[in-house]
Amino acid sequence: MRRATAIEADGRRPWHEALEHGAVRDLWVHATTWPELLAEPGRAVGAPDGRAGDSSQRLRELEVAAAGRERLLTRWLNELLYRAQAEWWIPVDFADVRAIDGAVRARVRGVRPSEPTGALTTAALERVEVDDVPGGLEARIVLKT
Repeated sequence: MRRATAIEADGRRPWHEALEHGAVRDLWVHATTWPELLAEPGRAVGAPDGRAGDSSQRLRELEVAAAGRERLLTRWLNELLYRAQAEWWIPVDFADVRAIDGAVRARVRGVRPSEPTGALTTAALERVEVDDVPGGLEARIVLKT
């Protein structure tokens, strides 16, 4: 099945699509820049089911480092998933996302969900792919629930 590129889908804004296959969730992320591609999976984590929460949470400075795009995306997403599960802190807004030299740093505003987040898992490096596509980047992340 042919997938739309970031440019074909919107022309500018990053977007994501989640596909459920039993106990597996495929997350496709499209963006025009590397920092946008890193922020978009966080938005997917932050709004999997539209659950409302307390939006009064202040910004947090988050940073992770890893060599290579796939490793960095994996570590970043796992940091967001860990905080969602362990701290009941769901990322909803990403500001000043900076990704250089194998590290990503961002200010992230989160919400406390009104209910537990449910079973979130981690992304495994061997199940993360990042590709250059016309007009931007595309990532496929496979998560097991």
